[in-house]
Amino acid sequence: MTLTNKLFATLMTLSLALTGCSENDEEQKKDKVTLEAPVYSVKEGVDYTVIAGKEATKEPVVYEFFSYTCPHCYNLEPLMVRWKENDKPDAVTFEQIPVFMAQVSHLTYGYYTAEELKVKDKVHPLIFDEWHRKKNIIRNKEGLIPIFKQVGVSKEEFEAAYNSAAVQAKVDRARQMMREFSIMSFPQLIVNEKFKVTSYENINEMLGTFAIGNTQ
Repeated sequence: MTLTNKLFATLMTLSLALTGCSENDEEQKKDKVTLEAPVYSVKEGVDYTVIAGKEATKEPVVYEFFSYTCPHCYNLEPLMVRWKENDKPDAVTFEQIPVFMAQVSHLTYGYYTAEELKVKDKVHPLIFDEWHRKKNIIRNKEGLIPIFKQVGVSKEEFEAAYNSAAVQAKVDRARQMMREFSIMSFPQLIVNEKFKVTSYENINEMLGTFAIGNTQ
């Protein structure tokens, strides 16, 4: 089974997760090139909904709202990693946004602390693994310190970044974006700040050619 087919088959099993953790052209002269609008497999109301009052971005961008505590997000993570490595067009910007929940706010801070310290690619999968595979509930900020130590970050470096204005600004932005896009369940994919993904069936097209073809 090819990687793309494997990705498609696995994403089909995850489709319920989206509600889980909640144009007549005139005939052209033969010597002229006729440009036709692209035909997409994805359909409004099936694969995505349009977010009212939002304008599409000038460049294609995909946001993934996720939570470390969400099993659907955990299951989706390796598939998104494969998409980024094998199928993501260079023109598409991808950003993960950890949802903010008061009871596990330290996880949102932890994500952006790792980003600030430039160890996100190492720490991000470790937090998921700790919570879901090892069944080790990270209950507070202190529970993150051993994970950061695994990638060479000292307690002092962690504390300084965790409490920094830069990390706080990123957390504030994540909270604002949750409100802006009315994120009530996750994982949730948003394309070009205008389209909310509602099915994984045509996900490669949705995050690729559709995203590129539906900007301002």
